[in-house]
Amino acid sequence: MKVWPQFRQERGMALITVLLLGLFGAALVIGIFYMSKNLVTMSGIGSRYVGELEEAKGIVHYIAGTIMSPTRDLRCGVKGEKICLPNGNAGCNSSSMAYIYIPTNLYDSSKYMAKACYLFSVEDPESVEPYTMHGFWIEVSNPTTGEKVELDFVYKVK
Repeated sequence: MKVWPQFRQERGMALITVLLLGLFGAALVIGIFYMSKNLVTMSGIGSRYVGELEEAKGIVHYIAGTIMSPTRDLRCGVKGEKICLPNGNAGCNSSSMAYIYIPTNLYDSSKYMAKACYLFSVEDPESVEPYTMHGFWIEVSNPTTGEKVELDFVYKVK
């Protein structure tokens, strides 16, 4: 069989082209697999964090609603047996007068642990528009995953 001279110089070109296309295809498939696996993992972390954040927001609304009520008395202690006193130096533990009682129907207590502290209260009755500012700290944690959300917030009451 007679081979034309120009084809003799290009014998391995088809093999090299097929190998390069195969390598490119494999890299593309591996890249898509890697990205999809990591996006699913990140999505799960994000959804858990959003759940904890929503629980913390619910507690913020409860505290704000209690402060805006006519009595404005937050209940403290393990069972809400005493009126809360602000204490910026207190640790947030069940024996502290700043440990806010959070009813378990406010958050999903089967998944999360929640605690809150009443840190400070500042009044300015002599300003043009008298107000009181209250500072709080909230922590909602997931004991299963170890993730937690901590919120510090100040609420101004006129």
